[in-house]
Amino acid sequence: MTRLLTRLWPDERALGELFAVALLVYPFFDLADVRLTLGVTTGPAAEPVVLAVLCLAAALAWRSLSRRGFQWVSPAQLTWSDFGPGGRVRTLGRRLWADWAARLGGLSYLWGLLALVGGLSVPATLAGTAVLLSSAGLAAVLLWRLPTELTGAVELALPAVLAALAVVALYGLLTPVLLAAVAGLFGTLAGAALIGARPAAARLGRAELVDRWANRVVRGTATRFLDVLMLLPVGEPVSRRITLRRPVLLRLELLRLLARRRFAVPALLVAGLVAAGAAWGLSPVWLFGLGGYFAVLPFTGGLGELYRSAGLRRWLGFDLKVIWRTWALLLTALVTLWTAVALLLAPAAFTPALLLVVPLVALAVLRTVARDNASYDTSTATIELGGGPIPVAYLANTFRGFLLLLFGLVLLG
Repeated sequence: MTRLLTRLWPDERALGELFAVALLVYPFFDLADVRLTLGVTTGPAAEPVVLAVLCLAAALAWRSLSRRGFQWVSPAQLTWSDFGPGGRVRTLGRRLWADWAARLGGLSYLWGLLALVGGLSVPATLAGTAVLLSSAGLAAVLLWRLPTELTGAVELALPAVLAALAVVALYGLLTPVLLAAVAGLFGTLAGAALIGARPAAARLGRAELVDRWANRVVRGTATRFLDVLMLLPVGEPVSRRITLRRPVLLRLELLRLLARRRFAVPALLVAGLVAAGAAWGLSPVWLFGLGGYFAVLPFTGGLGELYRSAGLRRWLGFDLKVIWRTWALLLTALVTLWTAVALLLAPAAFTPALLLVVPLVALAVLRTVARDNASYDTSTATIELGGGPIPVAYLANTFRGFLLLLFGLVLLG
C-alpha cells in the first residue's frame, strides 16, 4: 500500500496538484452549496449576467493571447538552428496552439461551472457555447494567419464585440438568437481569413523575435525571484504635445501613467466582469476590491522604476514622500474612475462600503510597489516553495500590499 501511494504521489507537488484538481471538481458535485455560499440568483433571471460574464472572460482571454507572448526565438537558435522559415513556423505554431488550448480549456471549465450554478436553459447554454467556440476559432485564425501590422486594429475588434454583447446582456437585451447570429458571424470571418493567407510567423523578423525573447527572460527571472517590481510593464512613447510645466512632478508621473495606456482595455474588461458579478449577487466589496487592485496595478510601472533605481530618483530631485503623495493622488483618481465605470454598468451594486474600498485599493497598490529593494538574506526564517529557500521577511515585504487589501476587505465585507 505504501509503495502504491508513493507511485501515485511521489512528492508534495503531485499531492498539491491532486488537491487542486479535487478543488476544481468539487463544485460540480455540490451545486446547491455553491449557490448558497455565493448567494447568486438562478434560472431565467441569472441568464443575462452569466452570459455577460462569459463574453467578458472570453474577451480578456483572447485579448491576452493577442499580445503574442508565444512569438519568440532565442538569438542562439536563430543563429545555429533556424535554417529556413519552415521550422520557425512549426515552433511558433506549437506555442500558439498550446496557449490557445490552455485559454480555451479554462474558459470551457468556467462556462460549464457558470451554466450549472446559474441554472441556465438549454438554448442559452448552447448559444453561449457557440459564441465561445466561434470566438476561439476566430482568435486563433487571426493570430496565425494575419501579420502584426494588420491585426493591430483587428485584434481589438473581437474583444470589443464580445464586450458589447456583455453590455447588451447586462441591460437584459441579449437573446439566444442574437448570440447564435454573432457566433455565425465569427465562424464566417474565421473561414474568410483562412482564404489566401499564409502563416504570419513566416513574416516575422529577427529583431522582433529576439526582443520578445528578451522580455520573456526578464519576466521569467522576475517570476522565479518573486520580484513584483521587475514584473511591472515598461512604458510606451507618449505624445510630445504634453509638456512638463508646473507642477512638474505631477505632470511627469501622469506621463508615466499614460505610458501604460495599453492596459486600459483589460482594465475596462475587468470592470465589466466586476459589474456582471455584482449584478449576479456576488459581494460587491470583494469584487471591486480585488478587481480594482489587479486592474490598476499594471499602471504603476513608472512608480516601480523610481523605487528600483536610486539614480533615477536623484536625477528627478524630489523626496520620496513627495513622490508617494503624488502617486497616491493619481492612483486614487484612477481607482475612482475605474469604479465609476463599473458602477455605470451595475448601478445597483453601489454600497456605502465602496467609498472606503477606493482608498483601500489605492493604498494597497502603493504598498505593493512603493517598497525597498528586495533582500534575499537567508540567515532568518525561510520557506521552501520549490525553487529553493525564500526568506519569510521577503515574502511579507513582497505581498504586504495584497495582504493589506485582504485584511481591509475582510473588515468591510
